[in-house]
Amino acid sequence: MRTLLALVAPAILVTTTALAQTTSDFQSLAHLFEYDTKQPLDVQDKTIAEFPDGTLHDITYTSPKGGPVHAYLVVPKGKGPFAAILFGHWGNGTRTEFIPEAKIYAKAGAVSLIPDYPWDRPQPWYRSLDHYDKPDLDREIIIQAVIDLRRGIDLLLARNDVDSTRLAYIGHSYGAQWGSILTAVDKRMKTAS
Repeated sequence: MRTLLALVAPAILVTTTALAQTTSDFQSLAHLFEYDTKQPLDVQDKTIAEFPDGTLHDITYTSPKGGPVHAYLVVPKGKGPFAAILFGHWGNGTRTEFIPEAKIYAKAGAVSLIPDYPWDRPQPWYRSLDHYDKPDLDREIIIQAVIDLRRGIDLLLARNDVDSTRLAYIGHSYGAQWGSILTAVDKRMKTAS
């Protein structure tokens, strides 16, 4: 028994130390995704289509990292409170990817927000990705993508017709990748990737 304890005790100590270090590292990295939550959203909204179960809006909201975030907002008919879904499209896609799915969710009674990433925005707000020679620049663009998604949560929760206890994130490919970071640093939603 003493031999077993002598073997297990160091392993427990190493594991505990590693977990403490990981927690410390996570907290320092999570800090990278903080932003001024009191900054105005400055939502610009244009209804572009009506369909039997709701409306499709072309909107922008302000990115804490600069410029507007272009997004589609799909709102079901009725007063709510509705569940809300934030989408993250795949890397080479755009916000149009999830419109058909968002319309299905509208029929089921959910508001959907589908933003574009910084590398899908018009000039002068376009920010290219894949600077293999400048990893710090890519890191900043990725941080902006996640912060802009967090800002999308702010937008959804600011709506009077959204039930704050029914908020989800759906990501496809790159969107799943950013969603894993998003849900690690922002505990306001559940995920389905």
